[in-house]
Amino acid sequence: MRLICTLLILLFAINLYAAKEVKINEECVYLDELTADYIIHKAVACGFKAGESRYYSKEIISSYLKEEGIKATVLNDVKVTRAGETVSYEQIYNEVVDSFLAAYPDIRIEVTNVNIPKDILASSTGDFKVTVDTSKFGSTFVEIENNNRKVSSYVHVRAFKKGYVASDKIAKDEDIKGKVTLGDIDITTLRGRLITDASDLVAVRTIPKGRVISSDLVGEKPSAKKGEQVKLILENGYIVLETIGILQENAYIGKGILVKSRDTDKVISAVYLGNGVAKANY
Repeated sequence: MRLICTLLILLFAINLYAAKEVKINEECVYLDELTADYIIHKAVACGFKAGESRYYSKEIISSYLKEEGIKATVLNDVKVTRAGETVSYEQIYNEVVDSFLAAYPDIRIEVTNVNIPKDILASSTGDFKVTVDTSKFGSTFVEIENNNRKVSSYVHVRAFKKGYVASDKIAKDEDIKGKVTLGDIDITTLRGRLITDASDLVAVRTIPKGRVISSDLVGEKPSAKKGEQVKLILENGYIVLETIGILQENAYIGKGILVKSRDTDKVISAVYLGNGVAKANY
């Protein structure tokens, strides 16, 4: 019995070895590719993945011919293989760059350390999918899917954007305009948001020369500063009073502010209207 099984396996192997080989580039194999070029060009089997091989026996091929009303003798089994190309470093690199540029069109990207298996195949039409985590820079996640197979990997992404660097030491509360220069900034590990417009901004603490200007280092330039004198309008129904007040904090137009009345020394919550005027309801 064992001898018979061995002979059957040997005969099967010989039969496969003797099969005619056909290479295809599309996802379907056609009847004329299984037989001869003068036979009807009709798809008989589809869904081939890149690099996938399938065997078609003489009997199966004969049945395809019979369905078309063709009488012919089939001499060989056929092995059909869809051509495949190894997914390259450059392909993954480009997919990562394109994903980040779509998410952040105003940045420049450098990708390093792309590690992918060497046996991932794609057809000439590029039937693979790359999913990139664009939520962060630095080390980020990449998933490559092809032939119903998923491979996870990590790549390192450096990001650059036009922004400002302190060209000189900037004191706290000092206007930064005129003390910064525009350059190509590496924002890969930058804390805070990169400042791209230096207008109407002051330092919230001392900024040393050469420091990248980020949102945690600056604040909006106040419309009036703490300690300045303003006209304080007090309104209660039809009664309107005017007095002099002293700002207890930096003031911004349209925002709440604490003002100390010069007449009563009482601190009042008001809204700064601009042009040295604050208004309060009492």
